[in-house]
Amino acid sequence: MRYIWTVAVYILIFAGMGLCNIQGIVKDVLTRLPLENTNITIEGTDRGTVTDKNGYYHLENIPNGKLSIKASYMGYEHLVRVVDVQSQDVSVDFNLSKDIFYTQQVVVTATRNMTYNHDVPVVTELVTRADIEERGAENVSEAIQDRAGLLMTSSASTGQNVNINGIDAKHILVLEDGIPVAGKVNNRIDLSQLGTYNIDHIEIVKGPGSALYGTEAMGGVINVITNPVTEGMNLNAHGKYGSGDLMSGHFTLSGGTQNAGYAFGVVHTQGGIEQNEAFVDISNISNEGFNTKLRWSSEQWGDWVLKGDMRSDDMEYNSTDSYGLDYTFNSQADRRNISMLWNHQYDNLSWRINGFGSDYIKELKSEIMNKEVLQYIPVPVSAVTIDTTTEMLLGAKSDFTYTFSGRYSIDWGYDYIQDTYESDRIYNEIERDQHGVFAQLNVRPIPRFKVVAGGRYDKVTDVDGFFSPRISGMYNLTPDLKLRASWGKGFRLPSFTDLYINYFVPFGSGFFIQGNPDLKPEESTGFNAGFEYILTQKMMLSVMGFRNEFENLINDTMLSPGVISYRNIDKATYSGAELQARYYLMTNLTTIIAYNYSNVDQEAGKYTVTNIAPHTASFRVEYRMFANKLSLSVRDQFWGKHDVQIFDADAGEYIDALQKHDAYNLLDFSANYILNRNISVRAGVTNLTDYKDEIYGPFVGRRVFVTFDYNI
Repeated sequence: MRYIWTVAVYILIFAGMGLCNIQGIVKDVLTRLPLENTNITIEGTDRGTVTDKNGYYHLENIPNGKLSIKASYMGYEHLVRVVDVQSQDVSVDFNLSKDIFYTQQVVVTATRNMTYNHDVPVVTELVTRADIEERGAENVSEAIQDRAGLLMTSSASTGQNVNINGIDAKHILVLEDGIPVAGKVNNRIDLSQLGTYNIDHIEIVKGPGSALYGTEAMGGVINVITNPVTEGMNLNAHGKYGSGDLMSGHFTLSGGTQNAGYAFGVVHTQGGIEQNEAFVDISNISNEGFNTKLRWSSEQWGDWVLKGDMRSDDMEYNSTDSYGLDYTFNSQADRRNISMLWNHQYDNLSWRINGFGSDYIKELKSEIMNKEVLQYIPVPVSAVTIDTTTEMLLGAKSDFTYTFSGRYSIDWGYDYIQDTYESDRIYNEIERDQHGVFAQLNVRPIPRFKVVAGGRYDKVTDVDGFFSPRISGMYNLTPDLKLRASWGKGFRLPSFTDLYINYFVPFGSGFFIQGNPDLKPEESTGFNAGFEYILTQKMMLSVMGFRNEFENLINDTMLSPGVISYRNIDKATYSGAELQARYYLMTNLTTIIAYNYSNVDQEAGKYTVTNIAPHTASFRVEYRMFANKLSLSVRDQFWGKHDVQIFDADAGEYIDALQKHDAYNLLDFSANYILNRNISVRAGVTNLTDYKDEIYGPFVGRRVFVTFDYNI
């Protein structure tokens, strides 16, 4: 009788409460195409699901009553619908609009935890997947080059590097999913070796970031975020053909359920570049690689993601020195990465723990073709040389967040990296350990005001410890007007090559590059402030001023004729302002304008900072027709007149007199047509006016390309 009575009570309770099923379809408001993998959640509960390939979702056994159902999809504005459920089955459909100002985008780089872009005090610039596809970008260098304040530099030895607000690439930290990228050449990461085929988006944070990331994050952080492993099955095949004998393609396959999933991709690129440095002709370039992700999720144990990738880059190029010796070079770089991420939340505490390993090997072989000329050369020159460089990073990163209430939370973590470096240009294998602990407090004292304050302490082998503080704030004067400001410090340890390189360069009359083991770490103090204003959801205006003061800047110096080394310079101050505006004339016509002014104040007579374009700008117009099936895009990039410095190989030194690189602009055009929900075709032209400068660059002229994408 007791059992029967208990069952009867439960029946009465559930009968009074009632259970229902909720279903519906999620579509793009303009194209009316279904949005697969849209997150559907019932706010205030842990109930949720995702849409299938037809945009359909279904929730079962939901209690009756007033419910807030939320639909969220990457790149679209979130939409919440409140329904009063009184029946067994309810249909709730969503038509989502694109998040044209990226305010609903989740970002991680500025604070090391997932936060909506509209709620981050530190300005984060986004390069979305749509931006990458619109440009037809095959690598990170191509994807970010039209951003205001970013200047790409090219060379056969270091590849494609980026300066941010005039600050050299060696002071820019490059991450992939929050993990440092191994394989610097001359202290700089070659961004052309990071492909885009598995990238979800790229986050760019300008200014000192050592308070969260430690060494190298003095001038900014670039974080490449790869695609997540989603539910359902998806297949994508991409092919591209273009000028310079460019042929590339990639194939990706992913699938999974709510508890497990996988993703696998392969890529190959051949050709596409003829020259990227004065007097250097590239005869062949190719790369291939693959990546894989495995995901396992459990309510009890959290999310586990195993990630691995490998990439190989080959390049052959030719050059002639001042003695008339003809060289042929072969460069091969192999990069391998593996990581394991554990992500979990327990009540108010959440954490992310990531262990990783990276291995980079580069071999550069040079050979003199006209060896008969060697007998007339007054300096000893080897007919064949092989330089091998290897770097291995092993480490772990941890991030913990405890939320006290909706107004307070604290983040903290510990990072460890073991960096092992070996090169024919350095006599011994070198290893150093880097330990870093950080903490930051997120405070919202009043609803419209948010402050993030914290710091990090780093201790590295044989180097004194460093403390890097940062404080950032954001105040909403109105729902559409935000004020942001940030102050922080950064540092960069002298690299292994800065300290220990000992290398003879045979070009010209020959000269030595000699390291300086007494170098001090570089330090910086940066500040930026500005506002962001959104007018009637049609126009966004962002203005930001910045100032970054460097101390102990490491710069080249002449020890004696034919011997170059490095030294610390007292200070240099980088300052300027940036303006960005997005204007939506109509729902299908977008205009984006960006302008950046950068200036460097350096101590006269002590050193020279070059390759800084004081004025850079970009302009983009995108027009969509036929329910967004056809989109036309025109982009223009402008670089003002700037200083360049020439290295005289015969004298083994830089020429004192600076040369002026004339102002120039690059015009691009592309068109994309969606044949159906599975097939799209894109065609475009880069550098439409065929502008080239054979001495200072850009060296690559007009390029034409066609791409084909097939998705299931």
